[in-house]
Amino acid sequence: MANLDNKEIYVSYFMGQNLSDGKAKYTEPHIIYGNVSEPVSYQTIEDIGRIPDYDRTVVLDVGEKTEFIREDTILWIDTIPNEQRDNYDHTVAQVGEPINGVVKIYCNAVSPSTQFLYYTNDNENIYQVKVFYNGYTAVVPKNMYFPVTDKSAIWFLKPANVNSVKGRIKLVDKVEHFRTYTYVFEDDE
Repeated sequence: MANLDNKEIYVSYFMGQNLSDGKAKYTEPHIIYGNVSEPVSYQTIEDIGRIPDYDRTVVLDVGEKTEFIREDTILWIDTIPNEQRDNYDHTVAQVGEPINGVVKIYCNAVSPSTQFLYYTNDNENIYQVKVFYNGYTAVVPKNMYFPVTDKSAIWFLKPANVNSVKGRIKLVDKVEHFRTYTYVFEDDE
């Protein structure tokens, strides 16, 4: 991998759970270098026609600083650690298999623009779907099955059951674009 393409990233490994207060304990952040993809965006969805299960990909050279990266590792990709070390901006969603001396790390943003919506059309089964969601609008690729209608019960918070009203929204408009649909919601009162 060309070093010119690499970006400075801070990483902390999970050490364990503190038994007295239940808080997670991490190593001191250290610097690694990797090639970082752009975040998932409306443009990404238009280009690839689907929503990935992660927000960013980091490609790293395999080595002693990367061998302990797991799903409980935290990263500072767009920021640097503060004094409390609590301003990390990404968590690891999945670690790929090392191939030809490099490994792909699939990361989720701490404040992602993609999130799960939950819906039911039969008042029995609740389904979750990952969408690009922000401010009562969701962008969904046309090649993704998303059978939400104005009759669907929809939540932006995971419901306890189909009778849950916490976080419930309703569909008020659906706008067609070249490769996507924009769904517009409002609070369901």
